[in-house]
Amino acid sequence: MASPEVQETTSLFNELKKAVDDYDDERSLDICNKLIELSPQDQDALQCRIVTMIRLEKYTDALTAMEKLRGADIDLRFEKIYCYYRTNQLQLAVKLLDEVKKQNNESQALMYLEAQLLYAQDRYQESVEVYESLLKTTDPNDRVYGEIQVNLLAAKAGLLFSKSGKNKSADVNSTSGVDLYEVAYNVASVYLGRGELEKASEYLEKARRTDMSHEEIDEELAVIATQLAYTYQLQGRLDEAMEIYESVVSSRVNDESINAVVANNIVAIQKTRDLNDAAAKLKVATSQEAQAKLKPYQKRVIALNETLLQLHMSKVDAEALERVVPGLKRGYVRKEANSGRVQKPKTKKKRSPLMPKNFDPSQTPDPERWLPKRERSTYRAKGKNKKAANKGPQGVAIAGGGIGGTGSANITGYTNLSPGEPTSSKPQTSPNTAAKNSANKKKKKKGGKNKW
Repeated sequence: MASPEVQETTSLFNELKKAVDDYDDERSLDICNKLIELSPQDQDALQCRIVTMIRLEKYTDALTAMEKLRGADIDLRFEKIYCYYRTNQLQLAVKLLDEVKKQNNESQALMYLEAQLLYAQDRYQESVEVYESLLKTTDPNDRVYGEIQVNLLAAKAGLLFSKSGKNKSADVNSTSGVDLYEVAYNVASVYLGRGELEKASEYLEKARRTDMSHEEIDEELAVIATQLAYTYQLQGRLDEAMEIYESVVSSRVNDESINAVVANNIVAIQKTRDLNDAAAKLKVATSQEAQAKLKPYQKRVIALNETLLQLHMSKVDAEALERVVPGLKRGYVRKEANSGRVQKPKTKKKRSPLMPKNFDPSQTPDPERWLPKRERSTYRAKGKNKKAANKGPQGVAIAGGGIGGTGSANITGYTNLSPGEPTSSKPQTSPNTAAKNSANKKKKKKGGKNKW
């Protein structure tokens, strides 16, 4: 007969099987904890506990539990990759995935996880290729086939919305199961990415009318409603779009990405009507939680709207702009409310050079213009100082200049007339008379004022 411990363990495993079949994950986790208390090294209980944590979206707790089982013989690498993916630790997930692929490259579960990782890294084209190869090897009657189809459409829509999505001919005609709201939603997203707004709104309306469980209706319907409102917004049906956005806001959906998109789109409709309200809404869209869930193309649009709003509100961070573009100089200094008067920087005026009067740039200036007038070659003294007036530069011949010239010297200053020259009829004054006249003149000047 089995021991009581073995009997209790068997009974707990039976309860665990029933809870798993009923998708009662909370009950399954409690039973796993009881099994581990009875047998801490029970590998089945340990593995089941980690899988149950993943089903309950307790990914961090699952990673912590797997770290404690590092030395065990349980292969939990697939579960660890999935937890890395769900906690946005993509580099660790890719690194571990490459290690596992070297040993088992044909696993469909591994290919499915690889496609999800590629999608999370915005490598939409590669994700589409992996999903398409999975569809070819999966039975259409299998439950996983529909999930692959939904994810394939999501990857195609992401490819169209991204910059790399140049090919707008994504095929959606072969899509089956359009009655499922996930498929209808993703088909609508593909049409939206291709710019076919009428077909997009048609499929979104179909997704909105599809029956969903009570647990799904709030969150999933909010996603569909937000996409439908965005389609109306692109069509210019702003009142209808605004009505849907307000209904999503009033439903208080606990999804940061939906709230961020709705807040951004409302700001885009309202534009500059109420800048303070727009700033409050964009604060929701730029929160850390929302940024972690948004796609890059969504982040670009929100960042653009935030920049435009700051420009309208005159909120310009000059230091941040200088850091982005080094080498810029400040064109102005913003005056704060409590700061003193901002002094303008003094500017030095550049004076034009002074030119002399009557300056003619076409003529060569006099090289002696810097010398004093007395030292210039063209200087002539004024007044009756004959001696000074008769002085000239070296080499100039002056009449009556003294003895030593060629021929006879004119000592008295008389000019020798040639025989042929006519003479004046005026009688010549004797030398004695001329001397007396000059003496009289000198005496007369003695009593008067000297000009100089």
